[in-house]
Amino acid sequence: MNGQSAAILRPARKDDARSLARLWHDAWHDAHARIVPEQLVMARVPGSFSRRIVGKIPTCTIAEIDGEPVGFCVITGEELESMFVDKAARGTGVAELLMADGEVRLGEKGVVTAQLYCVHGNDRAYRFYEKNGWVDIGDYDDIIELRGGTVTVPCHHFEKKLR
Repeated sequence: MNGQSAAILRPARKDDARSLARLWHDAWHDAHARIVPEQLVMARVPGSFSRRIVGKIPTCTIAEIDGEPVGFCVITGEELESMFVDKAARGTGVAELLMADGEVRLGEKGVVTAQLYCVHGNDRAYRFYEKNGWVDIGDYDDIIELRGGTVTVPCHHFEKKLR
């Protein structure tokens, strides 16, 4: 995939869960495996993504190219919670489409100032957010519960005025 995206956006459906979990697993590991604590990497097995994606389907938009999911965006509350793009679709405009869709959906819910979090060291995502008008307002420690304890993942806290 080169150049501009031919992606089509649509709401996620329950029958998308398997392909979204696979996409999420692969994209998460590609972006985070080298920059988060080892305990978290070891916990992020395919089944963990399968279990977690089911509850996100109602607020998830999928980007498809030729009928195949290449990215997704989940909103929760005032947050653009999760946005992942398949490695092969990066640089094609898919991320921009998904982000714009997420911002519109948040705005439609009445959100004035949207939030998102970016793991320290995820430089590609950090630059993307800045380029798209998001402002880093400081650090945030994401405390993630794992079997047998918790792990802390240092993040950047971004905000964007939607109106």
